[in-house]
Amino acid sequence: RRGLLLAPDLVREPTRLAETRGLRFQARQPEAGSQLVLAELLARENLTQADLRFVDGCERSETDLASAIAQGRAEVGLGIEAAARQFGLRFVPLIDERFDLLVARKSWFDPPFQTFWRFCREPEFAEKAHALGGYDLAGFGTVRFNGA
Repeated sequence: RRGLLLAPDLVREPTRLAETRGLRFQARQPEAGSQLVLAELLARENLTQADLRFVDGCERSETDLASAIAQGRAEVGLGIEAAARQFGLRFVPLIDERFDLLVARKSWFDPPFQTFWRFCREPEFAEKAHALGGYDLAGFGTVRFNGA
């Protein structure tokens, strides 16, 4: 899940981007998934980046974003739930994202991929995803397209 990462001492709890106006907002680099999602979410709320109060600079990873908020350099940012949990931040989910892994049919049967696939089906993999937070493994492994 992707949503708002909030500083632990923030008095208010915004539930959408418009409610973050006036808060110090930490951005990611322009090509980051979170920034692309931010642009889409802003458009849905008829907002622009000028409506947010961005702090100087941008963070290059989800972890760096969460760290900046935890250290007080910003009050809010858009990122993944796992990063919020790692740094003890509050999290307000805004969207669920699906992750698809595309594999060429020939590569599916290669030993390295089969080793990876076995690892992903181990109970420890699911336990780790659950512990990180924000990951739903329902439907994991479902073939969504099987073309020639």
